[in-house]
Amino acid sequence: MVTLTIDGCQVRVSEGTNLVEAAKNLGIEIPTYCYHPGLTVVGQCRICFVEIEGMPRLVTACSTPAQENMVVLTDSDRVREARAAIMEFLLENHPLDCPVCDQAGECGLQDYSVEHGLDTTHMIDERRTYPGYERRLIGPHVVQNQNRCIHCTRCIRVTTEISETADLTMKSRGNHSFIDTFDGQPLDNPWSACVADVCPVGALTVKDFRFRAREAPSPHPSPEPRALPPPPPVPTPLPPPEEPEARTQEDPVLSCFTHCQKGDFDRVIACCARAHEDPARIEAEEEGALFAIEGIAQMAIGRVDEALQALERATCLLPCSWVAHFHRGQALYETGKVAPALVAFERALRILRRPMDVPLDDLFLGGFPPGQMARVCQARIDLCRRAHSH
Repeated sequence: MVTLTIDGCQVRVSEGTNLVEAAKNLGIEIPTYCYHPGLTVVGQCRICFVEIEGMPRLVTACSTPAQENMVVLTDSDRVREARAAIMEFLLENHPLDCPVCDQAGECGLQDYSVEHGLDTTHMIDERRTYPGYERRLIGPHVVQNQNRCIHCTRCIRVTTEISETADLTMKSRGNHSFIDTFDGQPLDNPWSACVADVCPVGALTVKDFRFRAREAPSPHPSPEPRALPPPPPVPTPLPPPEEPEARTQEDPVLSCFTHCQKGDFDRVIACCARAHEDPARIEAEEEGALFAIEGIAQMAIGRVDEALQALERATCLLPCSWVAHFHRGQALYETGKVAPALVAFERALRILRRPMDVPLDDLFLGGFPPGQMARVCQARIDLCRRAHSH
């Protein structure tokens, strides 16, 4: 056992206990993002800075073990100033989508922003974004929104240390680093939903519970339930009415979209080719959706000319689909045709500003409000206008 002083109060803890756990024994909460008691310590977020008497620099509480006669300050002027700076760094690229985020109301970023952050910002540049990673299904149960990620690496450590499958990894480097599945394989293991559970922000969410209401615990005890009257006798059931055939996984559009979300683009192209071989089995709207998904897959593997051909067919069959026009604009811009790309993006933006009437568009939005995609579309329009003016 060692004895130390935290904010003027003495506490005895076991040898090797870090300062975050030692402070909890006194009821003092040191803010953390990357730290989790069930995972290894990395000291990545730096929000847990504390001051130790006799040390010239601040230290991270999660990676500093308690020592005999140590004097720790968790709320000094230096600590508050450092935490405010760290919060500003974490928020400078974080999207302002709390009203539509599943983590809102139980988000550490919200709580610590109010408690430790500034009411102003020095950020004047455009926020860093990850196009294509806003609402990506990285496995059968987990949806990723990389724009919200604060790179705490909790999810990576869960797949490495808990499930021992090493499904997730950090790709790229510096300001452009992002979380992705290893070798593009889907995050599919019995512990996959735990990565969303340990995520301190809304970057990873469980698909089955997205946009569902959460029941807050009541501070008042529930009254004793009253006895209910016996249920009425069950009448003889009628035969169920015939229902129209439901869309299943065999639906070519849904099947191709699922493979596209998983990044299996070669399979998407093969799937679309099989569907086009028998056009009598699919309607014109479904055929247009297949051409749009095929074009997106061709773009993803660098076949821009083939992608443009497929997206041209898609816009002919689905003239009121923002998906077809938006990705056609992407393909045109990649080939250097800025003026036609600008027209395609403007068409997609007009469609996004009115009610959706194409199932493919709702499928790609995934429950998100069209306004978010409209902002992306407007950014592409501004980019084309700048390129066209030069």
